[in-house]
Amino acid sequence: MAVGITGTNRLANIDIYTDIDIFYHYRPGRNGTDATFGDDFKKVGTPSEWFNKSTYEIGDEPVNNELSGVYTLNLPMKIFNKKGVYTVLLTPKRYYCIIEDAPAVLSALPDVRGIVLKGSEMGGLSAAQRVNMALSGWRVEYYNNSGQQQDYFKTITSNNRCEAVMDNLSTTTMKSLSYRLTDNGNLIFCTLSPSSASQVKASVLPYIGSTGEQIALVNTKFNSQLIEIEMVDTDLSMLATMLGGDQALNLDKGLMTTYNPDHTILSQTEIVQVKDAYTNKPTYTLRKNREDIIDKSETWNNTMVH
Repeated sequence: MAVGITGTNRLANIDIYTDIDIFYHYRPGRNGTDATFGDDFKKVGTPSEWFNKSTYEIGDEPVNNELSGVYTLNLPMKIFNKKGVYTVLLTPKRYYCIIEDAPAVLSALPDVRGIVLKGSEMGGLSAAQRVNMALSGWRVEYYNNSGQQQDYFKTITSNNRCEAVMDNLSTTTMKSLSYRLTDNGNLIFCTLSPSSASQVKASVLPYIGSTGEQIALVNTKFNSQLIEIEMVDTDLSMLATMLGGDQALNLDKGLMTTYNPDHTILSQTEIVQVKDAYTNKPTYTLRKNREDIIDKSETWNNTMVH
C-alpha cells in the first residue's frame, strides 16, 4: 500500500459540442455487412442529440439539482431504426494541427523545452480553449508520415501565447530562434511531460515532436467508451411473457392468443391441422404467426365471458 499518496477520480462536466466525438457502426447480425451502411464507422454530426443532463431530487444543498458529470444516453430513431448490432464509440474530441517548431526553447529560460503551435491553425479550438493554461492536462498524440497514430503521447503541462525572437549566439551549433511569452503573440508555446532527461542517462532527452509533424490535441476529461447495442424484436421480458403468460385457445377459430400482464394482446397464432388425404388422420399441426392480422375481438375479457 502506498503511504502519503492521495488521488481521486471525479465526474467531469463536458461540453457536448467541443469535448466529445461519437462514431457508430451497424451490422444486420454478428456476421456479415449491411450493403447500404458499409463496413466503416460513421461520425455523428450533432452529438447533442445523444445526451441529456441528469438531475436529482434536491434537498437542502445550496446548489442546483444538476448531477454534474452524469448524462443519460439517447438513441436517435433516425439511426437506430433497424434490427441488428450497433457499435457506438464515445471518445474525447481530437483537434488536429501541425507543430510549428519543436523542440523549442524560451529565451528567458533556455532549459525549458516545448513545442510551438500556430494559434490560427489549431484545428477548430474554441476561443475559451485557446487562452493561457486552458490546454493544461490535455494529451498530445503524434502521427507518422502516413497519417497513422503512434502509440506514445505526451501531456501538456502549460500553454501560453508567445512570439519568436532572434538570439545572438556564441556558437554556430546553438539554435538562433527562441520564444518570448507575451499575451499579444499569435503562437502558443506548450510545455510537455515528460520532456526532461532521466537521472539514469542525462544526455538523452525524450522525444516531444519535430517541426512540421502532424499531432492531435485531446482533452482528458473522460476515457473512451465502446458500447455494443443490439436492436431486436423481442426482449427477455417479452419472451418470458410469451412462454409463461396467460393464453387463450379459441377452438372454433383455431386462434392461440397470448396476453401481457395487463391482459392486452401480446401475440396471436393461428393453429392449422393438416390431415392425410386418404386416411383423414392428422399428420401435422402448424402454427402461423398472425402479427399483421390480429383478431382484436379475442380480448381477455371476451374470453372470460365465454
